[in-house]
Amino acid sequence: MAGKLLVAGDSFGEFSGYHNHITTQNYAPPIKGLNWDKKFTHWCQLLAHDLGYEAVNHSLGGSGVSTGSFLAMQQLHSNNYDLVVFFVSHQTRSLVNKAQRLAQWKDKISPFVMSDMDNNIVYDTEQYELFRHGQTHFRPENNGVEVRNVNAQDLYNLKEEPTCLDQHEISYLTYKPAYSYAHDSITAVLGLKQYCESHNIPIVFASCFAGSVCDAIRNLGIEINDFKFWEAEIKYGFDVLDNWPGHYRDDHHALIYKEFKNLYPEILNMSNKKS
Repeated sequence: MAGKLLVAGDSFGEFSGYHNHITTQNYAPPIKGLNWDKKFTHWCQLLAHDLGYEAVNHSLGGSGVSTGSFLAMQQLHSNNYDLVVFFVSHQTRSLVNKAQRLAQWKDKISPFVMSDMDNNIVYDTEQYELFRHGQTHFRPENNGVEVRNVNAQDLYNLKEEPTCLDQHEISYLTYKPAYSYAHDSITAVLGLKQYCESHNIPIVFASCFAGSVCDAIRNLGIEINDFKFWEAEIKYGFDVLDNWPGHYRDDHHALIYKEFKNLYPEILNMSNKKS
């Protein structure tokens, strides 16, 4: 049986057709958004092909580092993987619970808050799956209850430009401690790194932005390597594509994978452990 590559993190990890964590878990069909029908081979799929691995996608568009690392850790705790590529999002993305009434909080959100639980089942995919079909993985139509990611950058020009955030979300972000944006992201990445090292699972941290969480970790004097795939944009002269799954065309992914092979020869030399 082929080995398994876990792809997790934010939208840069999504495959063609917006295939991601939600579609892999069969919570909902792929989103037919802009360019959903465009075909391409993601660079992680190229990597999986060369290794003889199956690429299993648990990325989630719009997710912050905390959410992405939760889903990755949940998968690692519940399944067997031979390699991980984790797309490290921007630290200003945060998770917010939104309920219009106290009863909604008690019935719809509070049961998913992990506290005083048996540590052995915290990452159980059935009981503690954060993005449940019809409830929290997408914005419900009527009941107003949701768990969603919000971006602190939406507040930067709040007086000058319209914002998609409502007063509840603005209050959440403005009362969130300033240190927590970087600190929570750092601890999430370091926790994922330590888990993989403890279980002998190679992991590649793919930094989506300059001035990344991995840069902050190195500034603390902690050794961590990351694949700055955005540097390929500068080297080869292409740009991130908005409203496009994975944010790159087929030829862009090929160039990114070319850079990956140059920087990570040890990954390419991994033997197929399950062949």
